[in-house]
Amino acid sequence: MLHTINIIHVLFNLSVIFVVAKCFGEIALFCGQSEIIGEIVAGILIGPNVLNLLYDTPTPMLLIMAEIGSIILLFDVGLSINIKNFVKSSKFALLVAISGIIMPYILSYLVLINFNFKNINAIFTAAIFTATSIAVTARILKDSNKLSTQEAEIVLGAAFIDDILGVIILTIISNIVIGNKISLYSINKILIKII
Repeated sequence: MLHTINIIHVLFNLSVIFVVAKCFGEIALFCGQSEIIGEIVAGILIGPNVLNLLYDTPTPMLLIMAEIGSIILLFDVGLSINIKNFVKSSKFALLVAISGIIMPYILSYLVLINFNFKNINAIFTAAIFTATSIAVTARILKDSNKLSTQEAEIVLGAAFIDDILGVIILTIISNIVIGNKISLYSINKILIKII
């Protein structure tokens, strides 16, 4: 009986998600935007912070399905990328990625300090702002049929590098905040785990 109730909850949640996301995706398309913009707005609206249409908290099954959806999207994008062109544009992607980390970090840090955050809190919170969403970037490029362009390869490469550098920065700063010593060994250990 409990198993059946869980399945009903999962199916209900999925139905609500698909219907509302599709409706908002169509509205976004009608407004000349990517479907993913509408889908994100739909998630905000039906989530726990606004209408809370889903049962309590997302079920483990729903969270697993969300992860699988992200993996499938990224796999699909990977199939569409020309690896030679991707490697060729990696120099530009690295420059874009580095500026995409430095600028948000510095600006976030300055804003947080101006809002009277403690220095250590501002350092940690600013590191969070360096993260990007490669899945969202890929989806927007895919929806606009621009995955095969050189610009798309640079943007995707930058998003990929951004994510790696963001995790490294966040891990290093987390270790500093909790008082762990940072050494070349610990940084190499982080890099090996990421690889």
